[in-house]
Amino acid sequence: MRRILIVDDQEDIRRLIRLTLEFAGHAGDQLVEAADGASALALARLHRPDIILTDVMMPGTMSGLDLCREVTADPLLADTAVILISAAGQSSDRSAGLDSGAVTYLVKPISPMGGMRMSDAPLPWRADAARRAAPHSISCGRRDVDPPGRNPRAA
Repeated sequence: MRRILIVDDQEDIRRLIRLTLEFAGHAGDQLVEAADGASALALARLHRPDIILTDVMMPGTMSGLDLCREVTADPLLADTAVILISAAGQSSDRSAGLDSGAVTYLVKPISPMGGMRMSDAPLPWRADAARRAAPHSISCGRRDVDPPGRNPRAA
């Protein structure tokens, strides 16, 4: 069973991501939610998730990029893969996300019908190992993304 932390300031988006994960076969996984970066960091330290799916732009003092930097710098969370999700899909946005330590960067919208599959990713899915070994792809809707942050391709 994987522990997945879902972080977004909008409850509807968190619910959509949860449903998408459940529809894709993650219903048996432990899914935890947070509404902001600071709460997410506290929950991450408590639950030590395998994967954090976080929005980039959130209110408060900690953005998704800040959360990613904190997680990747924390030795207790070294095995946690951070996946950034954002409506901002420019190459500079993707680069900033990957530079913050994320294993990949997904662009909204995410469709529950398309699903999100992370079951093929090795666990623990270390960010540094993912960058070197480029594990299995993540399917999100009609796009596949090969970590670490390679260009998405149509599914």
